[in-house]
Amino acid sequence: MDKITQLPLAGIQLQDPPGFWPLAMGWWLIIFSVIALLVLWLVFVRKVSFKLSLAPARKSPSARKEAIKKLKRMTAKDGVGEITELLRQAAMTYYPREKVAGLVEEQWLRFLDLGLPTEHRNFINLADYWMTANYSGTGVDEKVFTVCQSQALLWLEHALPPSKHSVNALIKGDKPTQNKPETGNA
Repeated sequence: MDKITQLPLAGIQLQDPPGFWPLAMGWWLIIFSVIALLVLWLVFVRKVSFKLSLAPARKSPSARKEAIKKLKRMTAKDGVGEITELLRQAAMTYYPREKVAGLVEEQWLRFLDLGLPTEHRNFINLADYWMTANYSGTGVDEKVFTVCQSQALLWLEHALPPSKHSVNALIKGDKPTQNKPETGNA
């Protein structure tokens, strides 16, 4: 037995425990799957948000209701310019700002008429009232104010929120056509 204890043996050396690196194949699959899902989700979100930006802005009816309340509180002292400003604010709430903001005078009135059903289109026919009242330095006649206010109320009630067709026509740059009265030619 003495000979066994005297053997020059080295101590037992254990291998290092396995580390995290390099990762096992399963971990690589999980990482790539998560990255792929994130990329697909981002593409989907961007695609949907782009489509929504082209679709009519379906704002809550509260914007329209608020504009109607404000219009009904207006008096002739406020002037037709205030009505025009209110209509422009309401239009920019529902339509693309860059398309509506550039409309002036007859283009603006045609745009307003385009949003209304045919039987209510009267902005172009009342162009003299709108132009005179908007650009005159003096106060406006009560009758002119009442006519403009009632036409604006019709627009707020019937044109908002806009149909998808009217928003798409405006986005594509289609020019609103003037409503020409029908002639009695038979």
